[in-house]
Amino acid sequence: MKKHSWNNLRAAVLTLLLVWLCAGAALAAGGGTQSDPLVTLSYLTQTVQPDILRQAEERAAAVAAKTAQAAEEDAAKLRAAAEKHLEAAAEFIVGRVVKH
Repeated sequence: MKKHSWNNLRAAVLTLLLVWLCAGAALAAGGGTQSDPLVTLSYLTQTVQPDILRQAEERAAAVAAKTAQAAEEDAAKLRAAAEKHLEAAAEFIVGRVVKH
């Protein structure tokens, strides 16, 4: 039983060492230089930025359309309520005038 746990410990230590070495190698590789960057400014400004702006505009248009739809529905409800109150007020006034 002790030999089995010793092998597990050795495997865990070796795995941890391997992960540490890979992380060190990745950090040592760095992120490019000024003369050879990983991502060029022209790629960011000509490809990524327009795509991000297009997506933002599409989302904004979708939200604006939803907001306009909700506003139209609210306006219709308010208009119907106002017309109902106006009819009640007109009936009240006509009833008062007819009584006199």
